Amino acid sequence: DDRSIDFTCTVRQDDTTLIPRGYHPVINAPGYIMYYLWIMAGRNHRKFLSVPDPDHKWMLGQ
Repeated sequence: DDRSIDFTCTVRQDDTTLIPRGYHPVINAPGYIMYYLWIMAGRNHRKFLSVPDPDHKWMLGQ
């Protein structure tokens, strides 16, 4: 549970953002289209593991 990064980032057309660790929720305004592409790279064979933020598990009914 790494919460060392605590900021918001407004991303616009053709922007790229690097989030090296931690939770990174993504939202967009109603009525707008969003394309979200994840790329993971590294030599340590990382896996796509989805772990909900414990503070927001209530939204998943957990």
